[in-house]
Amino acid sequence: RRCVVLGGSRGIRRAIALGLAAEGAVVATCARTAGPLAEIAQAIGQAGGTSHTATCDIADPAALQAFLE
Repeated sequence: RRCVVLGGSRGIRRAIALGLAAEGAVVATCARTAGPLAEIAQAIGQAGGTSHTATCDIADPAALQAFLE
């Protein structure tokens, strides 16, 4: 399974991303700041999961489209 969690570096979305990874999903997540993204990628990796992260402002349609591609 592959899942996309927008804004998945903090709060409830972070918990969702970690939960999906724990269930075996490859998780792609984006956020506006790189630091928290590195932390979630590390947490997913330490749990044995696979993640793809990118900085992206989802309010920018072109940036969101580029992330999703």
